[in-house]
Amino acid sequence: MSPADQDTLILARHAAAGRWDAFAKQLRLSAARARRDGDLWLADQLNDIASNTRPMPRSSSGRPSAAGAPAHRPVYTPQVERELERIVGEHEHMGPLREHGLTASNRILLTGLPGTGKTTFARTLADRLHMEPHTVQLEETISSRLGATLKNIAAMFDRIETTGGLLFVDEADSLLARRDNQHDVAEMRRATNLMLQRIEQA
Repeated sequence: MSPADQDTLILARHAAAGRWDAFAKQLRLSAARARRDGDLWLADQLNDIASNTRPMPRSSSGRPSAAGAPAHRPVYTPQVERELERIVGEHEHMGPLREHGLTASNRILLTGLPGTGKTTFARTLADRLHMEPHTVQLEETISSRLGATLKNIAAMFDRIETTGGLLFVDEADSLLARRDNQHDVAEMRRATNLMLQRIEQA
């Protein structure tokens, strides 16, 4: 079954059951996939339908807020604001970029002390890109069972590739060990290699 057929089936089930919030959410996921494929017209049409399906929660700015998005528009430094607008602008012009053999940024590294707004930035970015935010906590991935951590990491990326959305790995410095650190167990080094490999392939 193609991704488009899967979307149609999911939408039909949500509509039949009257789950309009889930219906609108699936429309936005379909819009995000269309945007990634360079079909901006279809993405805009799907987002418009999703917005009109049912009144969505609105932020203080009056614009629709995606699930997990901050209730208030954060205030960033000019440098961070420019970076946010650059990423959003690239995704809004996927078609022209592909015509020139270029792609939009699809991975970024956020650094800073705890409480400086990394998670909020990720949610804001997901909202601006009309993507479902997926935050991965350390305890959701690491397992004491041999091989389970690798399976959890693979499943995490497979799920994102299937459903779409923005993946935010929280506290990645705790999750990713140094590959040349001989004091780390082999399982963690393999987990580090797999995580970096899947990020590179995204």
